[in-house]
Amino acid sequence: EVSCHLQGKDFPLKLISSSNSFYKLVTDATLDREKYPEYNITVTARDKGSPPLTTSKTILLQISDINDNPPVFDQTAYFIYVPENSPPGISVCSVKASDLDLDENARITYSILSNNTEKVQASSHISINSQTGIIYAQHSFDYEQ
Repeated sequence: EVSCHLQGKDFPLKLISSSNSFYKLVTDATLDREKYPEYNITVTARDKGSPPLTTSKTILLQISDINDNPPVFDQTAYFIYVPENSPPGISVCSVKASDLDLDENARITYSILSNNTEKVQASSHISINSQTGIIYAQHSFDYEQ
């Protein structure tokens, strides 16, 4: 007969005996890749002989990413002041957001959303580069108009 146990207790996993000399490694709590992207787990097996013999195996458990974090802008608000009579196409501002997820789940696309209560849509005045977050004036602004 063989018994197994995990060395250390710094991970949300546990071993459960599933049948004669078989064990399952199961989660004991939620895994969060952003906090701990991987675990080095050492399993030790011990027999009941005399003297008892042991062996250990280390398993690298890598946690895969899910899209569980929303993008967050670097600033809570952006205030833009555009000099009047600036040429169309001038860069007026740049916004930046980041995401704690990985790869495709962290890819950010910028866009300008309009709401139905605006008489003039924001997109008729400004545009944004969907990849960089740079905002451009669509036309020259005149303070008197």
